[in-house]
Amino acid sequence: MEPLIPSNTATTPNSQNIQSTGGFNIKDWLFKILRYWPWFLLCMIVAASLSFVYLRYATKQYVSSATLMVKKENKQAKVADMMGGGNSMSSVDIQSEIMYLKSHSIMQKVIEELQMNITYYVEGKVKKMELYKDEFPLDLQVSDYNKTAYGLAILIEVKDVNSFYWIENEKKYIATFGTKFKTARGVFLLNNKIKTKSGAFEVVINDPSIIASVYSSKLNVSSVDNTNVLMLNLVDAVPQKSVDVLNKLMDVYSGEVIKDKNIENDNTITFIEGRLRSLVSELGDVERDVANYRSQYSLVEDNNAEMYMAQATDYAKQVEQYNIQLSILSSLKNYMGSRDNNSLVPSTLGINDPNLQALTAKYNELQAQRKQLLATVEPTSIQVKNLDAEISTMRGNINENINNVKRGLEITKGNLSQSSTSFESKVKASPNIERQLLSIKREQGIKSAIYSYLLQKQEETLILAAATAPNSKVIDSASINWEPVSPKNKVVYLGGILLGLLLPLGVVFLKEMLNNKITSVNDVKSIVDVPIIGEISHHEHEQMLVVKEGSRDAVSELFRLVRTNLRFLHKSQDHKAILVTSSMSGEGKTSFTTNLGASLALTGKKVILLEFDIRRPKMLLGIGMKAQYGITNYLIDDSISLGEIIHPVPNFKNLYVMGAGPIPPNPSELMLSPKLRSMMAMLKQEFDYVLLDSSPIGQVADAFNLNDIVDTTIYVVRYNYTYKEQMHILKDISVHKKLNNLVVAMNDANVANTQGYGYGYGYGYGYGEDRKSGHQDRNSLVARFKRRMGKE
Repeated sequence: MEPLIPSNTATTPNSQNIQSTGGFNIKDWLFKILRYWPWFLLCMIVAASLSFVYLRYATKQYVSSATLMVKKENKQAKVADMMGGGNSMSSVDIQSEIMYLKSHSIMQKVIEELQMNITYYVEGKVKKMELYKDEFPLDLQVSDYNKTAYGLAILIEVKDVNSFYWIENEKKYIATFGTKFKTARGVFLLNNKIKTKSGAFEVVINDPSIIASVYSSKLNVSSVDNTNVLMLNLVDAVPQKSVDVLNKLMDVYSGEVIKDKNIENDNTITFIEGRLRSLVSELGDVERDVANYRSQYSLVEDNNAEMYMAQATDYAKQVEQYNIQLSILSSLKNYMGSRDNNSLVPSTLGINDPNLQALTAKYNELQAQRKQLLATVEPTSIQVKNLDAEISTMRGNINENINNVKRGLEITKGNLSQSSTSFESKVKASPNIERQLLSIKREQGIKSAIYSYLLQKQEETLILAAATAPNSKVIDSASINWEPVSPKNKVVYLGGILLGLLLPLGVVFLKEMLNNKITSVNDVKSIVDVPIIGEISHHEHEQMLVVKEGSRDAVSELFRLVRTNLRFLHKSQDHKAILVTSSMSGEGKTSFTTNLGASLALTGKKVILLEFDIRRPKMLLGIGMKAQYGITNYLIDDSISLGEIIHPVPNFKNLYVMGAGPIPPNPSELMLSPKLRSMMAMLKQEFDYVLLDSSPIGQVADAFNLNDIVDTTIYVVRYNYTYKEQMHILKDISVHKKLNNLVVAMNDANVANTQGYGYGYGYGYGYGEDRKSGHQDRNSLVARFKRRMGKE
């Protein structure tokens, strides 16, 4: 038996009740989703459980933080100490310092000093756990390690308190604690720190360069409020590791900065030591000459000659100092002439020119920045090229300044030479032997004074080198934030639940998108704007005729509602002939026609059912009746009267049926018979309602041939059976008005299809029903229906 048409509600065909056609219907989709709420709940519970398991065994990451202040450095401090000039301050290039702190080279030194390229593990119940420092009961020392073995695991099994097994490359060695042993990978020494007697561990020795790259990428350095205070953050699964790395990083950074700053002092000391070595030899020779000369001639002192010689010597000493300064300027100019030289400039010893001192200090600062920058970027990078251009410009400025200073020194030296020559002429007036002695003594004095001067500058430079302070200060040593930065419990649980929600949602969405059957009223309305006269619910009755006198089940009530909607739709018109059709066989149109006729008959109206599905008649069989003659007999045989083919339905007052009769060879042509038109005219006079159960429109065109003899057409659509594509047939009929007064009835509905319309169950069966007469109070139903439609 065909399932009866589902229905939730009986909706009036009034245009005000029609939802907008086409597009995305939120209410429809919401209802479709809510049908699967148990699956959504189950998926969210499973997702929350999986999130809990993940959080239980996931490796937590912790962040350690430290703060470091980069001091402003007085670049002229050394010059002021040595020459008494200059007091300008230069600011710190914070971005350069940040890049230097994050550089691979400085991080590699940290990793090597902490030996963090050696990692220790112990097997846990679920996963391996890393051991760090005191957590590892042994002490491993490695030398001459084979670099090709980086990253390969080594297994250590403690045999007893004195010995252990060493397993690598599937080779097993036995060794003694405290004794060096050699394998194919290198030389090792293992000590039993706490005298452990058993245990199995895994050791992995990695390339320090790779570990440095990992930690450099994880290190975050930022300026605090655009000041010269830096915040260092490092995330690691082992919190103590990140603490040690940050503290050691700040130490190594300070040491590297001191080393860079001492390069200038080292260059200055090297220059002074070279000059001193030559002066020591020269001074020794001069002193021997003086002693020999006096001994040879047994000379006595001549005060005048001594005085003149002292004056000449003093001027000559000053000339020699200027010669040294000119020599320094020449060396500095030669240095600046070499464009491939990227080292620091030696100190401008004795050259008391503030501009030159400031320029060389700035030049050395730029060279230091370049060195730090090269630790993080390639020489061809735009930053290095820009810095090289600035250094080149600074070279030109220094060369120009050297020329200016050199010209001034040469003028002063010329004046001093003239004064020295004047006194030397007075010395020449002395006896020849004394004059020669004074000349030798003058040379001795000059060299002795220069020697003393250079010794003083050497000592000053050594003091500066010893007293060089770092340009950074640790404000806060590294500390651990014990709140894990990942995984975040709230984020994981929220993500898991969201996934548990989205996964079934996606499945439902995909299922609905791939479904090509009608599952809701909106599936019809999204294609065609046709009034929905009602929905008939699914039922499990074995008989086709469900609506009977006194029946109060949901299906009977829904047919009463469809009946009321139909009468309300045509209350001012004479719509007696009603055609029932569908897209294809199996959609329940015959059951719908039979039960709608029974519902109309219960109101006291005379109703006749016409079995016009001539090709596949099922109505009489469905209600348990047989007939000798039918419609086709009457149409082709004039000897058969109309009364012979009309039969009352047993046990049902006012309900009659007319069978199809034998299948003719030309059903479509028979539908165009004039006798059929006259038969319908007589039936309309005799009966209040004439219901025609016709063939499916989607298969044959018989129903269209009957359009001129019917007043209303009910198109039956069955949920989860009728194809969405077939609604385009309905749309074509509606747009081109191929059938009179077209309305739609939805069949075989269940709770999943009704979208909360409350088909039948919520209405209270028999509302407005006159139980004695079995007739329904039409006015009550119409009033209720109008309220539902917003009419009141």
